[in-house]
Amino acid sequence: MPRRRMSSSSRSQEREPMLLDHVIVSRTSYRSGRTYDIIMSNVSVVNHLLDEGAEGDELSPEALGSYHVDFYEAQVENGGIDQFVHNSGWDPFIIGHVSKGLELMGATRHAELFARVQQVMDSLSDEERAAIWDDGVFGDDRVTAFDVLTDEFVELNEEERLETLNAAFLRGLPNLEVVRRRDLEERLAGVIATIPDLEQRLAERAAQAEATKPRFARVIEAICADRGWELETITAGDPTATHDGQQVIGWHFLTDHGHHWMIDLGDRAVVYDTDDNEIGVVDVSAVPGE
Repeated sequence: MPRRRMSSSSRSQEREPMLLDHVIVSRTSYRSGRTYDIIMSNVSVVNHLLDEGAEGDELSPEALGSYHVDFYEAQVENGGIDQFVHNSGWDPFIIGHVSKGLELMGATRHAELFARVQQVMDSLSDEERAAIWDDGVFGDDRVTAFDVLTDEFVELNEEERLETLNAAFLRGLPNLEVVRRRDLEERLAGVIATIPDLEQRLAERAAQAEATKPRFARVIEAICADRGWELETITAGDPTATHDGQQVIGWHFLTDHGHHWMIDLGDRAVVYDTDDNEIGVVDVSAVPGE
């Protein structure tokens, strides 16, 4: 799964004009015989625009729909519906674009299943939701419900493959823009250049990100500093991880030394390699709480 920047819109004001009202993909991906390549190209373009200063609500519904349906499929296939719920934060922007994306690509049965996931989430109390976000804890009834929905997703996805529908949807867009790979960076730079307040926007975004940085991100930064690694990206939280028989959240991240994951135990963090071997314990007692 490609690295992705969560595309939730940070603004609650009136919607800004679109920077890009259509989907852009590379010519290489468009010509490729591999189904996923064109989806990955859209993900890469969306990630690049978001990283360089675009806001989620400035991109086309088609680009965002494909992007978020791919995120949904990858999360569920990796760790089930409960992993998607946790890692999406059940952000209304993300949930809305998953729903819209499924509708746009004609994934009718998947849309019906996703509506049932939403019904389960709508039935949760504020306390139950807080337990999910803070501790990755799902009540027994919710675990059962999500397990059933995950099993249904797996079975359905064998009959109505989202990857296939997503790729066909992108290829069939009448205003799809196909750009040679060597010209793609320049084309996207031209899009970003149309943002009038770009410098101010990036400064405000950086300040907000630092002020609201969650503890798990600060713990991972402390681990990287201790081990002499360069952090590349935090990829996912796994709410099904366990430690000493207790359900906890395992946070996965990529560095210049590869994939690792960690469990935050408050005063210390246990670090694992990509094969789930414990490789060290780092003192994180100085890292502030939430």
